[in-house]
Amino acid sequence: NGTAYLSAKVAPEPDHLRGLTEAILAQSSDAVVLLDAHRQVTLWNPAAESLFGIPADEALGQPIESLGRIQWADPAQER
Repeated sequence: NGTAYLSAKVAPEPDHLRGLTEAILAQSSDAVVLLDAHRQVTLWNPAAESLFGIPADEALGQPIESLGRIQWADPAQER
Protein backbone atom coordinates (compact mmCIF):
# COMPACT_ATOMS: atom_id res chain seq x y z
CA ASN A 1 0.00 0.00 0.00
CA GLY A 2 3.01 2.30 -0.15
CA THR A 3 3.22 2.78 3.61
CA ALA A 4 6.47 2.10 5.36
CA TYR A 5 7.11 2.54 9.03
CA LEU A 6 9.54 1.65 11.72
CA SER A 7 8.49 1.50 15.31
CA ALA A 8 11.38 1.65 17.74
CA LYS A 9 12.45 3.17 21.00
CA VAL A 10 15.38 5.42 20.26
CA ALA A 11 17.97 6.42 22.83
CA PRO A 12 18.82 10.11 23.03
CA GLU A 13 21.35 11.05 20.40
CA PRO A 14 24.71 12.53 21.40
CA ASP A 15 24.88 16.23 20.50
CA HIS A 16 27.81 15.76 18.11
CA LEU A 17 25.75 13.36 15.96
CA ARG A 18 22.48 15.31 15.98
CA GLY A 19 23.57 17.81 13.31
CA LEU A 20 24.85 15.05 11.03
CA THR A 21 21.64 13.07 11.39
CA GLU A 22 19.50 16.14 10.69
CA ALA A 23 21.58 16.98 7.59
CA ILE A 24 21.17 13.45 6.21
CA LEU A 25 17.41 13.43 6.83
CA ALA A 26 17.04 16.89 5.28
CA GLN A 27 18.58 15.57 2.06
CA SER A 28 16.54 12.35 1.97
CA SER A 29 14.05 12.00 -0.87
CA ASP A 30 11.94 9.83 1.48
CA ALA A 31 9.51 11.43 3.90
CA VAL A 32 10.70 10.92 7.47
CA VAL A 33 8.45 11.67 10.43
CA LEU A 34 9.55 10.95 14.00
CA LEU A 35 7.24 10.91 17.00
CA ASP A 36 8.00 11.01 20.70
CA ALA A 37 6.42 8.71 23.30
CA HIS A 38 3.36 10.99 23.38
CA ARG A 39 2.93 10.73 19.57
CA GLN A 40 3.99 14.34 19.05
CA VAL A 41 5.99 15.15 15.91
CA THR A 42 9.66 15.71 16.71
CA LEU A 43 11.05 15.57 13.17
CA TRP A 44 9.39 16.40 9.85
CA ASN A 45 11.83 16.50 6.97
CA PRO A 46 11.46 18.45 3.68
CA ALA A 47 10.25 15.34 1.85
CA ALA A 48 7.45 14.99 4.43
CA GLU A 49 6.54 18.65 3.80
CA SER A 50 6.33 17.89 0.10
CA LEU A 51 4.44 14.62 0.42
CA PHE A 52 1.87 15.76 2.98
CA GLY A 53 1.68 19.45 2.06
CA ILE A 54 2.25 20.50 5.67
CA PRO A 55 5.20 22.75 6.52
CA ALA A 56 7.51 21.50 9.28
CA ASP A 57 6.80 24.53 11.46
CA GLU A 58 3.11 23.55 11.52
CA ALA A 59 3.76 19.85 12.20
CA LEU A 60 6.55 19.99 14.80
CA GLY A 61 5.33 19.60 18.37
CA GLN A 62 1.81 18.64 17.27
CA PRO A 63 0.13 15.33 18.11
CA ILE A 64 0.19 13.22 14.95
CA GLU A 65 -3.58 12.80 15.21
CA SER A 66 -4.04 16.57 14.88
CA LEU A 67 -2.71 16.35 11.33
CA GLY A 68 -6.01 14.80 10.34
CA ARG A 69 -5.63 15.23 6.60
CA ILE A 70 -3.34 12.21 6.64
CA GLN A 71 -4.10 8.54 7.22
CA TRP A 72 -1.41 7.14 9.48
CA ALA A 73 -0.50 3.48 9.78
CA ASP A 74 -0.25 2.42 13.40
CA PRO A 75 2.07 -0.59 13.67
CA ALA A 76 0.65 -1.49 17.08
CA GLN A 77 -2.81 -1.98 15.58
CA GLU A 78 -1.57 -4.04 12.63
CA ARG A 79 -0.24 -6.90 14.74
